Formats: sequence, structure tokens, C-alpha cells
Amino acid sequence: MVRIKNRYVVFNVIYPIDETAESLEAALKTKSGSLSLIHQPPAIAITPKVVVQAIRQSLQTNFGDYGNGVGGGVLTVKYFSEKSSLGIIKVSRESTRLVCAAIMLITRLQASPVTIRVLRVSGSVKKAEEMLIKRGKGLSIILSKNSVGQSLDSLFDQDVHIEKDSDEEQ
Repeated sequence: MVRIKNRYVVFNVIYPIDETAESLEAALKTKSGSLSLIHQPPAIAITPKVVVQAIRQSLQTNFGDYGNGVGGGVLTVKYFSEKSSLGIIKVSRESTRLVCAAIMLITRLQASPVTIRVLRVSGSVKKAEEMLIKRGKGLSIILSKNSVGQSLDSLFDQDVHIEKDSDEEQ
């Protein structure tokens, strides 16, 4: 009997800053303020169903029927949090790169402009969840501090190290 192998893609939804906001100038003066602005959820509720529909639409638009057929098979959202804008998607091993490309090409979710970053691709849901917990804790610590400085830079450096580690695993 052959085991079906899946991958778990950890992603982050970043919302662009609303330039008409009155608090924009004050928030941009501190790194923690600017970081909290890009992680603020939009007024429209984004559900896992909306995320899957957007990925399928991106596969169809960017890769045609081939992309939709190959990448759209096993595609389920295992976890998505509106507060932290982090999520996990289960995809088949063969279509991982295609789905990651489609995720990064998404520019709108329910008419709200977004940027989606793929943070990590994992072979087990446990490791993907551990990464989400680690990132969520780091982000909450940074946002709770008054002076961010080096800790904010270390959070983004951590993303680079995670990406390098996942490249070495393959």
C-alpha cells in the first residue's frame, strides 16, 4: 500500500497600510506601530473558505487548466487566524511549488488588497504548528514592547533562517 504524502505550507497575510488613516504618521514613527499596521485585519472577515477559493482562482488564472488540475486536488486550510494573519494549508507533495507560487501571486482577498508570504513548507503538521506558535509568540512580544529595535530585526532575520533551513532539508 502506498502512502499519500502531503506538505503543509505556512503562510502570512500582510495587509497594506491605509494611507488615509489619521494615525498613520504617528504609527510610522515607531517600528512596532508600523508592524502592527501591516498585521491589522481588514474590515471584511476572511475565512478559510475564502483563502482556498483565492488559491484556486490564482491557480486557474496564472497556470490555466493544468495548474488548477495539478494544484487544486488536495488543498485544504488546516488553520487560519484573522488576528495573527497566519495559516497552514495542506497540499500534495507534487504540487507544492505550484501552489506556493499561486499563493504568492494573490493580490486580493474579497476585494481587500493583500500580500501573502510563504514562510515555510513542512512535511508534518506538527512542525508547521510549532513554527506558527514560535512566530506568534515572537510577534506578540515585539508588539508589546515600547522600543523594538533589534528584536524586530531578529524576527525578520528569523524568516530568512527558516527559509534557508527548509531549502537545506530538500
